[in-house]
Amino acid sequence: LKHGRKLAHQGLCARGPSRCRMGSFGCTMDRCRRTKRVWVGSQAAPGAAVTAIVLSFWGRPGGGVAVRRGERRPALAIAVAAPPPPSAPWSAASWNQHRKSSYLQKDCAWIRRLHALGHRRPNINRAVEDVRLEYSPLEIKEWTSGYDVVAMQEVDPLLRAALGPDLSADLIEGSPDIDGRGIRVDSTTALLLNPAGGLRAIRKEHAALNVPTRRGAAAARHHVAVLVRRELDGQMAVFCSVHLHPPGQIEQTGVRYLDYLAPLRRAIERAAMVPAVDGPLTAPCFLTGDFNVAPEEFVSRTGGSPFWSQLQPCAVAGGSTAHESNPSACGDFALFAGGVWHGRALGPPDLSAYERYADGITASADCRLCMDSTLPAFEQALASCKDASSVLRGAEMELQGHVTSGRGRPVQPLLDVSLASLRRRQNELDRERRRLLARGHRKGILSSDHRPLHFEGYVSPAAVDGTSEAAA
Repeated sequence: LKHGRKLAHQGLCARGPSRCRMGSFGCTMDRCRRTKRVWVGSQAAPGAAVTAIVLSFWGRPGGGVAVRRGERRPALAIAVAAPPPPSAPWSAASWNQHRKSSYLQKDCAWIRRLHALGHRRPNINRAVEDVRLEYSPLEIKEWTSGYDVVAMQEVDPLLRAALGPDLSADLIEGSPDIDGRGIRVDSTTALLLNPAGGLRAIRKEHAALNVPTRRGAAAARHHVAVLVRRELDGQMAVFCSVHLHPPGQIEQTGVRYLDYLAPLRRAIERAAMVPAVDGPLTAPCFLTGDFNVAPEEFVSRTGGSPFWSQLQPCAVAGGSTAHESNPSACGDFALFAGGVWHGRALGPPDLSAYERYADGITASADCRLCMDSTLPAFEQALASCKDASSVLRGAEMELQGHVTSGRGRPVQPLLDVSLASLRRRQNELDRERRRLLARGHRKGILSSDHRPLHFEGYVSPAAVDGTSEAAA
């Protein structure tokens, strides 16, 4: 302990370590005042001497160490800068939830199956429209709470109701889409920033991707590119929920694919605050959603554009991302610039949950169609039985006696029993039909024809212009 006091004092002595003289009662130099000596403070707390020794070698004064103006640092002092804390990864999710109003499209699984059962298309449309869907609000909220950013496609009133008023108010949505008939539908692309993640939307830029149709109208899907700031570390990145038209639908109208994407490109540039048109990106970007085209084909179609060449595809692991009824079975992925991202598709790769959901929709619609075809027959049989009963009563009044069957039994009681049985069966069928219409089908995260996607990654502004190897 004495040796430690000596070393600690020599580092702070006014005469320097080489000229300092330590006796049994301290320094013999009068210029070193007792109140400025480290070893004096160590008498009350011996551990402070050891701390002072360690800190003296690092060039930092410790507790109980007083440094006078003009005093020199020890010769072995080393200034070491503490490394900055590592940034936390970003987490993002994407999901095309398959809106209810698109259940009448010819490519839907239940449409094909009901056709195979012999039903006519107008009747199929009425039966599918009457199918009731029910979300699990707890499941939807639990899923969204696990991510910083959630990108959703085909957001409709049912999904907003499941999110609840608070989360629905936080949705950053584009304008409602316009379908191929030129009719505005209540379906949007949207971003949801986790309220608990300290994320804030700094800038929002809108874009409408239009495709002319044969009917003279224009189908449109609206997008929003959002510059997001994370208050935890000040990192910023541009996020966008993407839902593109299939390339075949675009090019058959004579529109080039890059011209179709031009409004989205300009929105991303404005959100990233690119100083010049077609200039390099100055902020990390992350676009995810339903591209309706495979990642490799999207890269080949946009390879001639300097802007789109800056974005790297982030294909997800886990197999197909969409049902075979979609234009592309692997059309859900992400594009990013700046940083590094990886993702995977959740749920069974064969979309067995969606197949079971489609079986339930098919069975419900088929039962409804069979009942609809059976009820008129019941009503006709009931009307015929009533007519026969009226005719028989009139005959009995004229004959002033009962009309009997070949076995001698009165016919009227038999008709009354048949009429009551028909009415009872008609009421039972009508109750069953109403019960079937009131039954709701549970719709969850995995019952869509698109699998939900999970992404994690880091953003790096320096990697956007190629000055960093963060992406490696």
